[in-house]
Amino acid sequence: MLHWDTMRAARSRCRCFPVMAAVLAAVFGIALASVVSTAALASPAGAGVAGLTVGVDRPLSLVGEAISVTVGGRLSGSLEGDRLVVRIKGPAEPSQVGQSAPELPEVGKIVVELGAVSTPTAGAGPTGEGTSPDLHAGGAGEEGETAGQALRLGSLVNMRAGILEAEVGVPAGLAADPGAYLVVAEVRSAGESISAGQIWVGRVTPRDVPLDVAFVWPVSLGIHRNADGVFFDRVLEEAVSASDGAGDLGGVPALSSRFSDWDFTLAIEPILLTQLRDMADGYTRADVSGAEVQVAADALPARNAAEVLKAFAVLAEDPSVEMIVGPYSGADLGLLAAEGWYDGLQQIQMGKQEVQQTLGLAIPPAGGYSPGLTLTSDGLSCYAGASIDYVVVSQALATLLTEPVTAGTDAVRARNADNDRVTLVLANDRLAARLTAPWDSGVFVAALAAELTGESEEAIVVTPSIEFGLVPTHFLERIGEILAGVDWIRTQTLAGLLRTHGPDTRPVLLKTGAAGTTGYVEESLLAGLRIAHAVVSDLAAMADPTRAPVAEALRLLYTAESRWWSRPETSPEEATIGMEYAEKARQIAMQEMGKIRFLDPRPLSIVGDEGTAGVVVQNDTGYPATVRLGLEGTGVTLSEERLLDVELAVGRNEIPVRVLGTGGSQEVRAVLLAGGTVLDEAGYPVRFVTVWTILPGVIVGVAVVTLGVFLALRWTTRRRKAGKTA
Repeated sequence: MLHWDTMRAARSRCRCFPVMAAVLAAVFGIALASVVSTAALASPAGAGVAGLTVGVDRPLSLVGEAISVTVGGRLSGSLEGDRLVVRIKGPAEPSQVGQSAPELPEVGKIVVELGAVSTPTAGAGPTGEGTSPDLHAGGAGEEGETAGQALRLGSLVNMRAGILEAEVGVPAGLAADPGAYLVVAEVRSAGESISAGQIWVGRVTPRDVPLDVAFVWPVSLGIHRNADGVFFDRVLEEAVSASDGAGDLGGVPALSSRFSDWDFTLAIEPILLTQLRDMADGYTRADVSGAEVQVAADALPARNAAEVLKAFAVLAEDPSVEMIVGPYSGADLGLLAAEGWYDGLQQIQMGKQEVQQTLGLAIPPAGGYSPGLTLTSDGLSCYAGASIDYVVVSQALATLLTEPVTAGTDAVRARNADNDRVTLVLANDRLAARLTAPWDSGVFVAALAAELTGESEEAIVVTPSIEFGLVPTHFLERIGEILAGVDWIRTQTLAGLLRTHGPDTRPVLLKTGAAGTTGYVEESLLAGLRIAHAVVSDLAAMADPTRAPVAEALRLLYTAESRWWSRPETSPEEATIGMEYAEKARQIAMQEMGKIRFLDPRPLSIVGDEGTAGVVVQNDTGYPATVRLGLEGTGVTLSEERLLDVELAVGRNEIPVRVLGTGGSQEVRAVLLAGGTVLDEAGYPVRFVTVWTILPGVIVGVAVVTLGVFLALRWTTRRRKAGKTA
């Protein structure tokens, strides 16, 4: 039976980190106040009035099929002499589906007079046996009512005690047109409604060819650990251990085994898999006081995480399930491209690698899921460059194509100005708007029926527009039950849908504007990212990105680029953690690049007016690196280019530099660069030893020697003369 669905939203709680600046806190305070006031305004009127629970046996049925409506409730007084009225209203416009009190025409009404009914005794048989209820249709002969319908009472019904449990048959002739209908049930006493309830249902015209429907379910919960690897809340612990089916991670893999004929696609955010892997190996989390708690690999939360990962890996082997990917951390590719960064491509490639390796896929995913279902022309190039063939986006994106798209088109081949190409899979926006809290499956099937009243639809792509949240498991299970009850819907994976309903081969130009920041928080985060990005990019250009320190700096940077930190409901503490990711990435990059330096610059002597000077560079990174050596001479001419690309081995590296001079003492200035980052600077005094530089010394030396010889001879001569005189 179809009942109103409820949802338990996953909540993020961050308790252990310092807040951002006062202005940022004020911004969040204003936003929070706005949310609270909005929630207050959204409180339903008459929330204190007891309601009826209304369900139907076939919430999605064909025109001409009879349905049964179940009505239940516990009222405060006796129901004897009251009336149960069931009204069928519709068909509704697509925009009206989901509204609580839309203005709809009434196409049928069933009135049941409630008499005295006792609770069946222990020996009573099924409904209709034992005690017979005093229940009949159309007792008052109200205008428009349908009498003589099949009526059944539940085993707990007790009119005198105010307990109602009834099933009312709705004839096939009612709701004869296709579309969305609202079934309203109410108990009326003395002409006034004392309790009511309602449910949406869908009616569809019989089809000759099944409707192909591709369901795409995103699996994303955001980031819940800080830059030091400490989990700052228990959101993921709750998600892997939930057992009530209210949006837990373990419920999604169970769908395939429970509904074996349901083909669907999963878009798992890669960074979620990274966090689950870390949990499964044992992890550290902060408690409510901020103290760090070690969770061993054999502890229950860690084992739960391991079981969820195993379940997703098994699900990935199921041919009825397709795995697609998005950016590693859920980053805004358009915003990254607007900064002139190539990180978007790296985000997709890292996401593919995480999903393939963690889930054990034999081949990389071919499909992509664009966060927020939006995409810019620059973002398109990221998916194309990462060998993604098709991307799920909003149907509204078709309006940004330079050529019109035929109504009912589900896929179109698109390109950008650089001729990068992907297939855009257009998700139905009106159905996406119905896939949200309170997660009412009746609203969804009614909206689907409303979509099918227009031009003939051959295929539909369905995905919710939620971000950083899970579709509740109970909702997924109810949709699976509904699909199992209809034979005119054929579910497909995205790959299967494109094989049957592929786009034209000629690509159409997608022309979008550049992305930009949307608020103070995002701009503040972007300012920190710019600083970190410059340094980390220089490190990545200097060394092999697969080296551990380089890979760690890149991972931290890509995590800092996540939209999670600037989402509307983020807290100041969480935004600060996003900034800390960027800062730690910068620090690691600076530490690594600080391991390359000039070694003991000493004066250089060159015999002649041209020679080779040795510049010594020490590389203590532990891996080869490529740097640029900049040279500048004072009073000398350098025969080499002013900037040299130098491959540094681990340890001591002597780089020969050809120098030309005119003699005397001069200087060579040297600088080591990694991109735009200065690694080290040094000055090398150079002395050129030439004939002209030593000639004055030689002359002076000769003169001194000559003078010495002359003086010695003179002294010797005088002594001899003095001896002869004596």
